[in-house]
Amino acid sequence: MNKNKWLAIIILITPIVVLGLSTLTFYFGYKPGTASNNGELIYPHIETEDAKLVRTNGELFSFLKGKWYLIYFDDMTDMSESEQKLKFLFSLNTTLGREMNRVKRVVIISENETIGDYQDLIDSFPSTFFVFDKENILKDKITNARTDPYQSKSIYLSDDFSNIMEEFNSEMEFKEIFEDLKTLL
Repeated sequence: MNKNKWLAIIILITPIVVLGLSTLTFYFGYKPGTASNNGELIYPHIETEDAKLVRTNGELFSFLKGKWYLIYFDDMTDMSESEQKLKFLFSLNTTLGREMNRVKRVVIISENETIGDYQDLIDSFPSTFFVFDKENILKDKITNARTDPYQSKSIYLSDDFSNIMEEFNSEMEFKEIFEDLKTLL
């Protein structure tokens, strides 16, 4: 009977000791030196709330709270490159499986283009939002923090609070971006 009593005490005290030690290490500043993400974190985050985004059909577009967005800026100068990037974004989303409904895809098109030039591309990807950045507000915010998104051809990730928080440069492989998305979701 005495043995069982000590075993019960050990079982009860173990979680308390583990929680206490982890709390102490946190408050004394111990933390890993680097993050394990593949993309480049953007700090401070870039807010998207005041961006004036308009869909190609003229409706206003705003990022929904609770949804993650893969954002790509495209000037539509090379249609085959644009199609490859859209297939890449589609594959990323589809590969997420159950989590795919939490991630949406947005392509921000340069206003210099006319819709007729790429309407077939828009029709090929019906679940992707194609929008114009009126007054280039979002483009300017990213350019101030990073580089011109139309030139860099990077994919940006917006978190579920509608803040752009990570950049995946154009040289990154599918697996690297997928790992980050899987970790974040």
